[in-house]
This record gives sequence, C-alpha cells and structure tokens, in this order.
Amino acid sequence: YCTMVGATQSGASGETGASFSSGGFSKDYWRPSWQAEAVNAYLNSNVRLPSDDSYANGRAYPDVSAIGVSLAVVVRGRSEPVSGTSCSAPVFGGIIALINAQRALVNKAPLGFINPWVYQNPGMFHDITSGQNSDGCCEGFRAYSGWDPVTGMGTPNYSQMLSNAMSLP
Repeated sequence: YCTMVGATQSGASGETGASFSSGGFSKDYWRPSWQAEAVNAYLNSNVRLPSDDSYANGRAYPDVSAIGVSLAVVVRGRSEPVSGTSCSAPVFGGIIALINAQRALVNKAPLGFINPWVYQNPGMFHDITSGQNSDGCCEGFRAYSGWDPVTGMGTPNYSQMLSNAMSLP
C-alpha cells in the first residue's frame, strides 16, 4: 500500500526524468493487477531495456514523479538547493493532502490507497518522455510515453487530479 515517487528535473528542453530517480521492477513482489496494462504497454513498446536482469514480472516502480532537483529549502535562515526523491515524495504527498482537504470541505472521505486510481487515470499526469535513470553507474531505464521506470505515470496535473478526485464518491 505504498505509492512510489520518482524525481524529475526542469531544464532547457523541459521536464525530464532525473538520472538518480530509482526505478525498475521488484524481485520481491509480483506486479499488482492495477499496474498490468500500463506496465505491459511499456514492456511491449520495444524500448531498449538495461542489459542486466530487470525481473520484468515484478512490481513496477515508481508509480508517479514530482520535481526533485534543486528545490529550495530554508536551513538556519538560508535558502539552499536540495535534490532527491526525498524531495519529490513530499511534493507529491502535499498534492494529495491538498486534494483530500478539498474533499473534506464537501464532506467526502480522503482518497486512501490511490494507486489503482492513478493507473486508471493517466490524463491526470504530465507524461515525461525523456530522461534516463542511469546515475552514472549503469545503463538504467529510459523514460517513454505512458508509464516508465524512470517517471512512472508522470508528474501531477493538479487541476485534472482535483477534478477527478472531486467526482468520486
């Protein structure tokens, strides 16, 4: 019951998957049914996979991404840039908290476990189609159209997510 969050970065060519963004396929957990369609589309796309054993039958990750490079934080009164999925995960969590707050205003329950909802509604995300999570150590995976093991379903489109969430019971 975990939503895994990858990282993206902004640059001259737009938003791309961050090289340090963890992603791939679990060797410990099987792929849940709610991921099957999106992940199989990636695996059947003829995108080049890393040469190592990627265990493509496992639970795929990340599920989503958010900006994770050069975010400003204030430490002892000074702004410092920080990077990592430890930045992007709270950004994504904050977006879900904002959506749940809007639902609460109209007496709706919080979203709860969101992963099936995420995969059923790809239009709620900006599809990130460039970047690679090699981080200088290995070949890594490549971002691709739709779900990929660098940016998952993509980065949040808040207005689309909010609209969709508010239409749920």
